[in-house]
Amino acid sequence: MPDPPVRKRLTRQESQARTRELLLEVAATEFLAHGYSGTSLERVAEAAGFSKGAVYGNFAGKEELCLAVLENHFFGQLQIFVADFAAGGDTIEDRLAVLERWWDILLADDEWQLLAMEFAVQTRRNPKIQEQLAQREKMVRTAVTALLSQQIRQLGVTPVLPPDQLGIVLVAVVGGIAVQRLVDPSIPASLLTDAVRALFRAPRPEGESS
Repeated sequence: MPDPPVRKRLTRQESQARTRELLLEVAATEFLAHGYSGTSLERVAEAAGFSKGAVYGNFAGKEELCLAVLENHFFGQLQIFVADFAAGGDTIEDRLAVLERWWDILLADDEWQLLAMEFAVQTRRNPKIQEQLAQREKMVRTAVTALLSQQIRQLGVTPVLPPDQLGIVLVAVVGGIAVQRLVDPSIPASLLTDAVRALFRAPRPEGESS
C-alpha cells in the first residue's frame, strides 16, 4: 500500500492569506445577513472558527474588514464585466447589450447595494475610511474611463464629453439609479443603456422605439 502523500506545510504568509480569505468570505455572509451595524467581529471570528485576535491580525477593525469585503466583491465584478465586455461583439449595439445585461445584474444585487450604502453612512465621520472610499471610487472611475477611451477609439463614436468626464457621469448615474431601484425595482436597466447611447451620440437601431 503506497504511503499517503506528504501534505506541504504552509508558509506563514500562505497561512495568513488563507485566514484572510476565509475571514472575508465569512464576513461577507454575516454583513449581508445582518447589515453593517448588526455584525460584530466576535460573530465573524466565531463563524470562521478563529479567535477575535485572528481578525485583528488581518484587519484593523470592523470598518476595515467591511471595506475589504466591499472591495473584494465590487472589484471582482468589475474584472468579470471588463472581460465580458471585451468579448461582447464588434458593434456598439453588441456592447450596449453586454452593458444592459450587466447593469441588470448589478442593479438587482440589492443586498450588496444596501450594505455599501449603510457602510458609507455609518463611517462618514471617519476621515481615514472616507479617504479610502474616495480612493476606491477614483479607481472605479479610472477603470471606466480607460474602458470608455478604448471603445471610443475602436467604434469611432463621438461622445458628448471627454472620456474622464464621461466616466464620472456614468459612475454617478449608475449609483443614482441603483439607489432609486432600491425603492422602485420597476426602473428598467435599459434606461442606463439609453443614457449611454445619448452620451455617445449613438442612434437607436431602426424600428426600435423608446
